Amino acid sequence: MTIRITPRQVLASLLTILLVLSTAQFFVLLTTFYIGHDYLLGLVPLFNMVAEQNIPTLYSSVLLLVSSILLALITTKQKSLGNPYFLWMLLAVIFLFLAIDETAMLHENMGQIISANVETSGFFKYAWVIPYIVAAILLFVLYVRFLLALPKETGVLFFISGALYISGGVGLEMTGAWYHDTYGAVNLGYRIIQSFEELLEMLGITVFIYAQVLYLLNEYGELNLTFTSKT
Repeated sequence: MTIRITPRQVLASLLTILLVLSTAQFFVLLTTFYIGHDYLLGLVPLFNMVAEQNIPTLYSSVLLLVSSILLALITTKQKSLGNPYFLWMLLAVIFLFLAIDETAMLHENMGQIISANVETSGFFKYAWVIPYIVAAILLFVLYVRFLLALPKETGVLFFISGALYISGGVGLEMTGAWYHDTYGAVNLGYRIIQSFEELLEMLGITVFIYAQVLYLLNEYGELNLTFTSKT
């Protein structure tokens, strides 16, 4: 049996999952701040986007891992054709690290180490954003020519996905840090900022996966999953 994979199908499926998780997060906030239940048979912590080790965290990790796998596939294709592949391979490694980071919370541990040695507050209350901002700038400089060399549609989608991901992961993280430092963390405003942060990150990776599938289809032909049975 052969299943043909199209970019539109991938995008529609991922957006549907994101819509379900967004709806669940709305009810998490409603239940926590207006009904007064922060557990509700375990459903609140299970679907709370701003918590760890639950379904949204697992989904984010899977999205990042899928991105890494697709990038590794593109790397293999580029190498087999004798084309430059190092920057594709580097991206695959970066997204593998991000997938591990999402589950293992490496950035938070890094932030604790920095905060123990340097006093941070306001927008930089979460100190891990400092090295990540530096890394993002360096990667942007490294990949400018790479993006411009891509097919126009792919390059635009890569840029949009990166802007969405960084806006959430760094921009809203810094906004939330300032809000936390100013108004505290146990309030609806802070949780809303955190929720949109996670949503933007997921949306960014969703667009990125769509762009990669589109690139694979346009550059290398149809994408199919083939299942065979041995008799």
